[in-house]
Order: sequence, then C-alpha cells, then structure tokens
Amino acid sequence: MKRSLLFFIDLNPEIERGKMKSRQLSPAYFALFALLSTTSSAFAQSATGSMAGVVVDPNGAAIPTATVTAKNEATGVEIQSTSSEAGLYVFPQLSTGRYVIMVEKSGFKKLTRQNIEIRIAQRVDLDLKLEVGDVQQSVTVSDQA
Repeated sequence: MKRSLLFFIDLNPEIERGKMKSRQLSPAYFALFALLSTTSSAFAQSATGSMAGVVVDPNGAAIPTATVTAKNEATGVEIQSTSSEAGLYVFPQLSTGRYVIMVEKSGFKKLTRQNIEIRIAQRVDLDLKLEVGDVQQSVTVSDQA
C-alpha cells in the first residue's frame, strides 16, 4: 500500500519484528502547522506603505539632489530623501496616515503637497514639478482626498 507523505510522517518510529512502523498523524496537526506558518508571516508585516516619484523642472528635466521631506500630519515625524541623478526619490516604508510632502532645491521655489494619504501595503506614485525661482518663494498644492 502506498502512503502519502501528506498524512504519514515518521515522528516516532517503532520497531516491530524488524520492520519500521509509522504513526499516523491527524489532519488536525497539519492544519495547526499551516495556521502557525501563516500567522508568523502575518506578524512580520507592518502597517506601512510607500511613496516614490521623480522631481522635475518645468520642462520635465530631472532635478538631482533635491531634498524631499515627508511629514506625518498626525505624529509630526519627518523623513527625508534626496533625489537621484535621474530625479528619482523613494520612501520605502511610511507609516499609514496623511502626509505633507515638501521639496527644496536651490534655484527653485519650495513645493509643498498636502493631504497625501499612505495606506497599508500600497505605493503612492507622486511626481513633483518644481518652478524656477528663489527657495524663499513657495508653491503649495492641496489634494482633497
């Protein structure tokens, strides 16, 4: 008789007249094992999302080394990123909630985007276009969610 590995495992083999005898495990043990396996991975996940985009000038050219700041409106926690040579920035893990995004680069007006919602396991794609001007000048854009 063929035995499926799914339901028969030699956890405590017994020797009976020179032969190995396996104990049969209940399907409930396998259900418990499956439950414990999936719940451990659920605990490893956290309530975060992410944000990424590109910082560009009015002509669509990338702006490198721009400082991008994400400020959580509820907690006041600020996280900074710097745009790459291609103008790319990323916040790989942001706590859920509403954020204010600020971008600064010398020779450009400071840009502020408000009411940016970060949700669990979702990525927000947010491209940021800076206007030429003094950093003391600012442009504020409010997204109504």
